Amino acid sequence: FGEVIPIRITSGYRELSYNRSIESSDRSYHIWRMGGSTSHADDSQAEYGKPLFAIDFYPVNFDIKRFFEWYKQWAGGECYYHSGKHFIHTAPNADYKQPWEV
Repeated sequence: FGEVIPIRITSGYRELSYNRSIESSDRSYHIWRMGGSTSHADDSQAEYGKPLFAIDFYPVNFDIKRFFEWYKQWAGGECYYHSGKHFIHTAPNADYKQPWEV
C-alpha cells in the first residue's frame, strides 16, 4: 500500500480450557500444536509435522475489506474475513486451501 499499516491482534494462542469456555472447537488452530499430534485432534497428512496456529487481527485506521482483499492473495492455508466481528482470521499452515468470507 506504500505505507505502514499497523495491525491489532485480537486473538492468538488459546489454552484448551479457555478455547472450550468460549465454545470454540477442539480443532481450532488457535490451539497451537504440531500437525500430526494427537493432543487435541487428528490432523490431515498435509498438516503432518507443520506448526499449526491461528491469529485474528484487523488493520488499524485502514479499510479492513481492502486490506483483506490484498492479504488473501498471498496468505496460505486458512484465511477469512469475519464481517460480523470485523477481523481477519489467518492460519497459514492449515489444511484449508481456499480463502472464504464469513
